[in-house]
Amino acid sequence: MLKPMLFLFWSTMLGGLVLGIAVWGIGKAVFPDFVSMDVAVSGASEFSMIIMATLTMCMISVVGYFAYLMTNYYMIGILRNRKGAWSGLQLFFIVMAIANLFFLRYQGFAEGKESLAMYAGIPVLIAAAALIVSQVKVKLTNASARIPTLFFMVVVTCLEMLPAFSINDLTSLLYVSLVLLACNAWQILIFHKLTNTKKHQQMKKAQVKKA
Repeated sequence: MLKPMLFLFWSTMLGGLVLGIAVWGIGKAVFPDFVSMDVAVSGASEFSMIIMATLTMCMISVVGYFAYLMTNYYMIGILRNRKGAWSGLQLFFIVMAIANLFFLRYQGFAEGKESLAMYAGIPVLIAAAALIVSQVKVKLTNASARIPTLFFMVVVTCLEMLPAFSINDLTSLLYVSLVLLACNAWQILIFHKLTNTKKHQQMKKAQVKKA
């Protein structure tokens, strides 16, 4: 079990770092004044700060995933005799998280005649990514994985992004959300393969025989 966990950790850190640097590079190419998380530095110092910021986000993603696993296991144990209760709670938190992203940021940063639609970009991105990842997860496993995947991709991602929400800068939020969404998606899509290696190999052999 230790080896799969180490693989999950290092692959998430490395993959997130590569993606973060790529997103930052594209951002700098498209918007020369682009800075991530309001880091007003340049040159080598900026690149070093980007690496540190990206690694920090990757670490937050890993910690968030293990916290989610523990919470999910704990809640299933508590509500094992109440079928659907935990799923219902997860759906409630998903809706609340998306709604809060719209209204809290709007109330906190909207000025003048700014519309609510101007603050819809990040919530829509998170919701769309969650729907896509949950559909892939269902195809890789089974239909019961849809709600837990949506919950993790929406609620946990929003919690991980809380420090970034204090910054009213769309490019910085986009940078943070892309890195966290990618790291979270990778972890939840690969985890079942790492923890059910033998079963996965048997399924592959059965598919080969049928072919």
